[in-house]
Amino acid sequence: MDKKYVAWAAFTIYCVIIFVGSSIPGDRIDIDGPGIDKLIHTIEYSILSLLLFLSLRLSTTIKTNAVFWVSAIGSSLYGLSDEIHQLFVPFREFDVLDIICNTSGSIIGAYVMFRYLNKDSRRPFKP
Repeated sequence: MDKKYVAWAAFTIYCVIIFVGSSIPGDRIDIDGPGIDKLIHTIEYSILSLLLFLSLRLSTTIKTNAVFWVSAIGSSLYGLSDEIHQLFVPFREFDVLDIICNTSGSIIGAYVMFRYLNKDSRRPFKP
């Protein structure tokens, strides 16, 4: 099977996993420790952005700099839609700090992939 299809399938499945996880009522979620929720959001959206970046690089001829922005912004927008979705889930809420963590994670994930694909350290970062 072509790598691009596998990458897009992984990205799509991960989006579904995020959606399903966000559909769990808040009274059924028990996260201990301050800030753990924010760390989870950051990691979750770093992975999403990594998968989107990889999918785009394997299936388009868009320059890596543009893929960086599409991945970061696209994943961030999915994070925003996720927070809006939670308005309709019992005991869940729209949280601006979650959006900040989703966006931060999206940028981190895109940056990691950008750096991985541009291993030449003499090359300046131009997202």
